[in-house]
Amino acid sequence: MKRYLIFLIIILFHIEANSQDKDTLFFKFDKQYIIPSLGNENNYILKDSHEEGTFFFTIEEIYKDLEFEEPLCLKKYVRKSEFYDKKRKRKLNDYRLMGHFSNYEVFLIKDDKFIKVTSSYSID
Repeated sequence: MKRYLIFLIIILFHIEANSQDKDTLFFKFDKQYIIPSLGNENNYILKDSHEEGTFFFTIEEIYKDLEFEEPLCLKKYVRKSEFYDKKRKRKLNDYRLMGHFSNYEVFLIKDDKFIKVTSSYSID
């Protein structure tokens, strides 16, 4: 009986740990850095992405009137991250950046709209 109780506690702990809400990131929409995809109007590509494998955001939903603190600058956020190395030819590690953003709920703030996006990676 004791063994089953311990097993049940472990399962409940695992469920609780996996059901926690993700942190949320809000970024100002910088039309010089966040570029609409030519092939799909629901996708945004970053200026730092490269042609061999591309990081992109896909629009999930659009909201109005969300509460948030100061929005971040996406360009500064990316370029100061461990996924960006200005010394290399391919400066941005698109795949790792996609993995990083998958741990967050990400919103792009454009005018009075809050665009909820998911991160993806595509090999061209």
